[in-house]
Amino acid sequence: MGSAVMNPVVVAGADNPSVTNLEYNAQLDDWTTVNDVIKGTRWLKTCARSKEYLPQESRETKTAYDGRLKKSIFWNAFKRTIFGLTGMVFRRDPRLGRDVPKVISDPETGDWQNIDLQGTHGDVFLRAVFKREITDGHTFILVDMPPPVTAQNPDATRADEEGRRPYWVSIGKEQVINWRSEVDPNGEVELTQVTIEEHLTLPDGVYRDRQVTQYRVLRPGSWELWRKPAGPGSSGGGLVLYDEGTTSLDYIPLVPIYSNKTAFMMSDPPLLDLAYENLRHYRLRSDLDHILHFSNVPMIWAIGRRTRTPQGDTGSREVTISPNTIIDLDKDGKVGILEHSGHAIKSAQDEIQAAKESMAALGLLLLARQPQVEKTATASTLEYEAESSELAAMARSLRDGTEAALDIHAEYLGLGKDAGGSITINKDFTQAELSPQQLIALSNMVATDQLSLDTLWTIMSDTEQLPSDFDPDKEHKAIETEIQKRTLPLYAPETLSRRTAIQPTGPAGTPPPTAPPPGTPPS
Repeated sequence: MGSAVMNPVVVAGADNPSVTNLEYNAQLDDWTTVNDVIKGTRWLKTCARSKEYLPQESRETKTAYDGRLKKSIFWNAFKRTIFGLTGMVFRRDPRLGRDVPKVISDPETGDWQNIDLQGTHGDVFLRAVFKREITDGHTFILVDMPPPVTAQNPDATRADEEGRRPYWVSIGKEQVINWRSEVDPNGEVELTQVTIEEHLTLPDGVYRDRQVTQYRVLRPGSWELWRKPAGPGSSGGGLVLYDEGTTSLDYIPLVPIYSNKTAFMMSDPPLLDLAYENLRHYRLRSDLDHILHFSNVPMIWAIGRRTRTPQGDTGSREVTISPNTIIDLDKDGKVGILEHSGHAIKSAQDEIQAAKESMAALGLLLLARQPQVEKTATASTLEYEAESSELAAMARSLRDGTEAALDIHAEYLGLGKDAGGSITINKDFTQAELSPQQLIALSNMVATDQLSLDTLWTIMSDTEQLPSDFDPDKEHKAIETEIQKRTLPLYAPETLSRRTAIQPTGPAGTPPPTAPPPGTPPS
């Protein structure tokens, strides 16, 4: 961050960075629905749409509705599905390719071990990004670089400057509130301006905190931060330029990752129908609880009950009944209990079960095989069923977006364009098996140079036959070291002491045989 801008100018109206564009507004309703649902019971009871999700009946009093709302429980199948599908993609950790620069991929000191400068491993970061991708329809990775500290702080040390490195930020769909784009000479849509809404918690005195909303405007080669002005008259809608700076890139380092793209920077939540079905299940359960309440609390009625109504009392003739009281009846009087027949309970339970089955089906549809054209003779005849599923397509989108972010990271480091390398994201959602016979056959192919050792390791890794921390590079070095040990010369200096130590000593007093001088052919 640079220093605060002096003598800031307040902007408002159409020039205010906090304005949302039409495309953003068109997506907001669906985004709100899925994100309200995933937050669960407590949020659904208190959010702005609580009466939309659990409507108040036309003749239901506020007291009765509030009581029903308080007792209603939301069974969050939507959240469970999101977490389940994410777990299927990340049942195996992402694997950085060998072409990823060591400054990023090194297992001990690489940037991947702390990709966001907040202690988050790259694998964990991508898992959170994928949850947003599959929930919202699309999400973003911002690859940022702190400004040169020496430019803003003359007293900064060389160590401060050397420690400066790129970092990644997960940006939600709801944060990107307006943008501009144009078509480049190659016919591709290019982002030329974008505004990201950010919410900060800053200290306010010794103990208190305060919430600050700022708007980050990005353009190729530059950035700006806008905030509401502080002090008197700051309650208006205008913003002031709080900070600004430049970058070393000629493009905006914001990477969109889509799961259900409808247009540039636009998408539909892929599990929106599941969210609606989950809300229906919420209402059905609330209705069933209401029916059960009346069924389990019968009312007593009486005809010809002996009463003494005070003169002038026009109120209802109610009385508290308990097991320790007696009801007096006039001649020919009757008393009974009004009970619910219970016919509606079975129907409500059946409908709730049907809703559960519908939710399960909607979640699993992402794994269903999509129709595809007939394969050519040269195409592979073996593939996993899930490879052509929507979930696999989402995993591929995450892979493509991550590789784009790696390229930006590498360019910030001065390694050149498209130098970030590759990554493998799991698309096999059920464990593949490798029988002992198949493993022997593959090993024989390696021994006869029909298959590379790296390919065998890849197959074994995919079928979980190797440890999760298996490193092909380290294994290659270990194999080379072992081969060198086996092929050392018979009288090499490294083996001389070991070989002479095991030679027979001969009769008592006879010195052990000495090794011939180097270069003497063995007898």
